Formats: sequence, structure tokens, C-alpha cells
Amino acid sequence: MSTVDNLTKMRQSAANLAPNNRFTARVFRTKGGRGTEEIMFNCYRASVPGRLINTTSHKHYGLPRLIAGSVSFAPVTLGFYLSNNHAEREYFLNWMEEIVPVNASGGNSKPAYYDDYIAQIVVRQQNNNGYEGPKYTIEEAYPFSVTNIEYEFTTKEILKFEVQFNYYKII
Repeated sequence: MSTVDNLTKMRQSAANLAPNNRFTARVFRTKGGRGTEEIMFNCYRASVPGRLINTTSHKHYGLPRLIAGSVSFAPVTLGFYLSNNHAEREYFLNWMEEIVPVNASGGNSKPAYYDDYIAQIVVRQQNNNGYEGPKYTIEEAYPFSVTNIEYEFTTKEILKFEVQFNYYKII
């Protein structure tokens, strides 16, 4: 049986398709020699980026060719629901404060050492039966952006916010 036939059969069976709404996102962070903490908030969205090969134009004779140079990744974005005390958002804001503290006069202080603020993030797909599927491990991650909270009088939606992370690589 050919690969195309196998893919066609898999596409026809809903049990073989990965559900978009079943995943976990965990943050593993080492805290100054006090061990590793595992955080798993109510994550409603996880954006695991693909890979981009950066190219440069090279012309020897004739038309130019694009030559592969290096690899880059877009930021990882995790979206979270907020609890009444906003502890989820405070966690990431405090983490960012540890990376680059804001001093009393409103300016930035000296940034922390890289190894002191990086963490590992694991996003894991689950299938329709609740079994764990593919896993993406984001190495040496740290938050660089926490979005605004949008209050709105006319809606009854749960408050949400997103955090963007820089990182070294995805395994």
C-alpha cells in the first residue's frame, strides 16, 4: 500500500486526526538552587512556531540563487485565562521583573544573568482518548511580553492575556 493510500485512509478516520483543543502547556523553572518548579495555568492557546531558514542572495553567473544561511524561530505565544486574583499574570510579570528590574526612578536596572531566568516549556498534544501525543520542548525560554488586559462592560467572557517567549530552540 502506498504512502498516499495510507494518508487517505488516515484522513477518512476522525480518530487519527489531532484535535486542536486538547493540549497541556507546562513551564519548568529552576529557582536559584531551590529546585525546579512546575507551573501549569489554565492555558487556552499555545502557538508552537515552525522553523524558518534565513537565506542570502548569491549571484555567480546568471540569475541569483538563494543560499541557506541560518535558522530562526518566531516567538512562542501562550494564552491564559485569568483567575479572580490575577495570579497567572502576576507570575509572568514578576518573572520579567527578575530579568530586568525597574528601579524606583522608573529606569531599568542591570539585567539578570541568562542562566538565572531561563526555563523549559513543554507543550503536549493529547488525542481524543486523553492519551499524550507529540511533545514540543522549548529550551531556554523566558517571557519578553505580557499583553494588556482588556476590560469590557458589554461582555461576559472570561478575562484572558497572552505571554510571548523568546527561546533558544525547540526539540
